[in-house]
Amino acid sequence: DYQLALEDSRRSERKLEDNRRNLELALENNNTEVANLRMKLSGAEGRVNALETTLARLDSVKREIEFKLSSIVSTLHRTIGSRLGVHRSKSPGTAKSRSPSPRRSR
Repeated sequence: DYQLALEDSRRSERKLEDNRRNLELALENNNTEVANLRMKLSGAEGRVNALETTLARLDSVKREIEFKLSSIVSTLHRTIGSRLGVHRSKSPGTAKSRSPSPRRSR
């Protein structure tokens, strides 16, 4: 009985050793995967920061372009408005008649 119990105990010990080795390998693999994922995350965070910086810069450029465009539109409105005002004051009530296009005349 003692020999059987001793062999049974040794079998159990080998199984436990195998389980321990398997768990250590799994832990090592998981630690490697965690390290790789951390590197990927760090790279992704770097790209996010770069994209946010680019977005902020582009928003600033967009606002600057919108302001310049608004200034151009305002200047055009003033210029066109003053020219229309000059034409109206020279000939109030009389519209300039156009001669028909040579292609249209028959």
